[in-house]
Amino acid sequence: MSREGSQGPSPRPSRRNSSANLQQRLQGGGSFGRSSPFVAPQPLNAGQIPSTMEMLKSAVWHAPAGKGAVQKVISDGSFQPGVRGFTSLFQLVGKQKSWEKALEVREALRARTDLRPNCITYSALISALGNQWEKALEVFREQKEAARNEPECIPNTITYSALISACEKGGRLDQALKAYADMLEAGMQPDMITYSNLLTACEKHNEFGKALDLLEKMHLAGFAGSPPNYASIIQQLGARGEWARAVEVFLELQMAGLEPNRQICEALLKVFEAAKQSKQARQLLESMVAAGAMPDLELFSLGLRASAAASSGRDAEQILHLMQKASVRPDAATAGVAVSALKKSGDTAGAARLTERFAKGGISLSSSGMTAAQLARQSTGAARRGH
Repeated sequence: MSREGSQGPSPRPSRRNSSANLQQRLQGGGSFGRSSPFVAPQPLNAGQIPSTMEMLKSAVWHAPAGKGAVQKVISDGSFQPGVRGFTSLFQLVGKQKSWEKALEVREALRARTDLRPNCITYSALISALGNQWEKALEVFREQKEAARNEPECIPNTITYSALISACEKGGRLDQALKAYADMLEAGMQPDMITYSNLLTACEKHNEFGKALDLLEKMHLAGFAGSPPNYASIIQQLGARGEWARAVEVFLELQMAGLEPNRQICEALLKVFEAAKQSKQARQLLESMVAAGAMPDLELFSLGLRASAAASSGRDAEQILHLMQKASVRPDAATAGVAVSALKKSGDTAGAARLTERFAKGGISLSSSGMTAAQLARQSTGAARRGH
């Protein structure tokens, strides 16, 4: 029977800033730290007993969950994993999102009286438990008890982050915040993942004040949140009518080292539309075009809707010019919004000219707005009344 060799702890990965530029972020939807896709192990042949770590991983992956099969595969195999091997198995079933298998691997590890799990092993197990926050807390308490006599079991930042993630996924904001408080009391510094999980938990429970407080602490610690975190906070600020604070958050995320992606820009444009801030919407679109991160039709449409909401024909015309510069062709609905912005600003003659220009370009507004002839007649009537 072969056993896994003795191995030291893995080096902790260094924190790096993404080098992707704004255009890549916007076009890619904001994928950060993208890694190679995980490939599930191929099944073993019928009756084949695992004799290597890779074979054992395959057997565990394809074993049914919750029936003791995983524990049996590990105990009956001709290859017996060491502590690092069990850690790898926890990570494997974590990718499979099978907390039942994680518990079976845990029982197989407990049966090995010659092995002592360390902090990395416990962290991997807690992470593999997914949204099973009560079981994660049970493992965490077991780890802290073991740490009394074995320093290598002392929870670290990764452990607390995994526990907070389990509480967040399990819908327990109170437990997530308690774990965060315990983490600080233990002298551990939260990392970006910890803050992001806490922010997500606060957003799910509409604890907007706590989310803003955490965001400020996160920035002071030198971390930036994830794009979904910022987009959600910006949207909530917009719903509260705090568009200026939303702009501050938009600037703060850039100061924290995160370049805004499409999701964040879309959220801010929607805030500008609701707040009738056409100038701010236009300036954001101008900044994107200047950075080479060309907005798509939907984002330009949001800018035009902000112009219409603010009755700003001038901003609408400038956004149309930006669209032309970005080689984005308006559709009938977008064109109708632009014409509406000019009409609301009182420029019916300009609206008529714009409608005619769209018609010449093959964009008909007959189903979404007034025809060119109707606008022309309205413009002529308004001019006569003015004399």
